[in-house]
Amino acid sequence: MHAPTRGKIAIVRLTKGTEVLVPRGVCNGFQSVSPGVTQYLYCFDQEWRPGMAGMSVNPLDPEAAIAWPLPIDVSDSAQISAKDANAPGF
Repeated sequence: MHAPTRGKIAIVRLTKGTEVLVPRGVCNGFQSVSPGVTQYLYCFDQEWRPGMAGMSVNPLDPEAAIAWPLPIDVSDSAQISAKDANAPGF
């Protein structure tokens, strides 16, 4: 049985000083639309270590239907990582 929020998308426009709590088990992603440098900081509920368990979902999966603000060129590694582009669908 899936949670009633499974597949729900919430879009939050981040501005300087904005903080968002993403609960355990909830996927998250971001796309910078600002010119120049973007700094995105995040914390875990435990110290991060290489190879720690996690889950990835392809952010471009049509089933998720995320309305990304800017078009994404999947062949451009500056726009989407190979890990994300090759992650399983929703």
